[in-house]
Amino acid sequence: MPLDEIGVYHCYSRCVQQAYLCGYDPDTKIDFSYRKAWIREKLRRLAKAFAIDIWKYALMSTHLHVILRNRPDVSRHWTDQEIARRWWEVCPGRLENGLPAEPKQVELNLWLSDPEFMAELRSRIADPSWLMRELLVNIARKANKETKKQGKFWDHRFGSRRLLDEPAILACALYVDLNVVRADQAQSLDTSEFT
Repeated sequence: MPLDEIGVYHCYSRCVQQAYLCGYDPDTKIDFSYRKAWIREKLRRLAKAFAIDIWKYALMSTHLHVILRNRPDVSRHWTDQEIARRWWEVCPGRLENGLPAEPKQVELNLWLSDPEFMAELRSRIADPSWLMRELLVNIARKANKETKKQGKFWDHRFGSRRLLDEPAILACALYVDLNVVRADQAQSLDTSEFT
């Protein structure tokens, strides 16, 4: 991925051994559909922090699709303080109760005093790989904690294809949108809440 230029990417990931991400698992008789709401909320929070637009997504029973556009042109104009604050939103410290802690100025100043680290954060904040990493790690941890399992949740890190022109973007957007209809998870796009 050339991170210094704007690009549009189709990213996707599948659960290991067809485990259920967001659907009804007939083997365990557990309906994991409620996870769609917390995955959508995580996507919303990541889009707010990153210099990345989330154009499309589809949350399927065993996998997910996301179309992202990175915006290094936007993050280039952010101050180091803005970059540090946004990265704290992505990876906050934790309180004893597990909730995210507000950063202390001394913590942000530690980051701000390291030019190499700030350059790395500036690169990460517009990198689709880092957004997908944060999304997938969060989902895996929550799902494993819920089911009291350990180990691999995703089949692989994630797949990604750069969409090079408008016809490719349109074709991929249609594919992602219609995925839930083809899988009989919704009757139409209008009735699909999680795309």
